[in-house]
Amino acid sequence: VDLGGFLGTTPGSKAKGTAAPSSEAHALPAGKLFPDTPYNLAKLRSMDADVKLKVEHFNATAVPLEDMDAHLLLDAGVLRLDPLNFGVADGTVRSTIRMDAREKVMATQSRIQARGLNLSKLIPSAKFGKSTIGRVGGDFSLHGSGNSIAAMMGNSNGDAGIGMGTGEVSKLLMKLAGLDLGGVAKVLVTGDEQIPIRCGMGDFSVHDGIM
Repeated sequence: VDLGGFLGTTPGSKAKGTAAPSSEAHALPAGKLFPDTPYNLAKLRSMDADVKLKVEHFNATAVPLEDMDAHLLLDAGVLRLDPLNFGVADGTVRSTIRMDAREKVMATQSRIQARGLNLSKLIPSAKFGKSTIGRVGGDFSLHGSGNSIAAMMGNSNGDAGIGMGTGEVSKLLMKLAGLDLGGVAKVLVTGDEQIPIRCGMGDFSVHDGIM
């Protein structure tokens, strides 16, 4: 709740598992993942700050966050989060983010490294979580511009890589992920099974918000 301002929500408002509360002006647009509430650039330019925050444990969050180590620096309209590190699903996410609010449209740069995230904890459904085994990681390097998180992601450029080691994934979950409705129906009739995975890798180029 206290960090909501960094995600474009109203500070102090309670977000129910999303980046913005659904009952206020800062709500996520229907069917959207990222909030489109613009940052107040004048406020970012009007003060300087140097804030360090360390959190040892999170209670009742929709995402399986475990701890956090953050250092926020705001200097003459340039905001840096260096680092912004989380413990997530038994793994780690380490990142550095730079947002330049000196112009009319903010320029952003981000580098994110994820390691050892437990698939069973990342998947919210208890049914899938119990039957999914493995760990994933990735590296993301993105830059873009925009005055809201949605705008930044919508025209971002860079690279993203995702990898997985040995594990098992529910066949039904794989069909759902690929929107294979015919395959989903067949699995529901014949029964689910586990698909063994030796390893997996995806390497993406990001251009104008398309990965």
